Formats: sequence, structure tokens, C-alpha cells
Amino acid sequence: MGRIHESRFRKAAILLALCLMLSCLSISAFAADFTDSGSIGAPYKEAVAEMTASGVLAGFPDGAFHPEETLTREQGAKSSLI
Repeated sequence: MGRIHESRFRKAAILLALCLMLSCLSISAFAADFTDSGSIGAPYKEAVAEMTASGVLAGFPDGAFHPEETLTREQGAKSSLI
């Protein structure tokens, strides 16, 4: 009985690790989607990628993120409500 439980636990751990690896890959892909992703500061790239992946941020219609622009009230309200 102990071996069966250990085997299930090991399979679940491997599945969880694979899911986490895949989620990191897809989040990183979102960060590179913006045409100006090179101008997003290194400390913020992961947060921008996560918020883009979760649908909080979408960027602008031209495909850019415009990290140097000031956030408008409308943009701030929208991102806090989502």
C-alpha cells in the first residue's frame, strides 16, 4: 500500500512541476509579444508578463506597451477592476 501511495504522489509531483514549467513558458512569451518589450525594465518584465497572461494588461492597439508613458486614470481603474 505504501508503494502505491508513493507512486501516485510522485506522479502528481511530476505533473505539477510540468504544469508550472509550462505556465512559466507561456508567461514569458507574453512579455515578448509587445513591440517595445526591450524598453520594459528588467525588474518589471515578469510582472508585466503575468498581468498580460492573466488578462489585466493588453497593451495598445499598435502592439506596444509604452512603458515610459504615464498611466491614465482610466487605465488604472480598468487594471484594478479586472
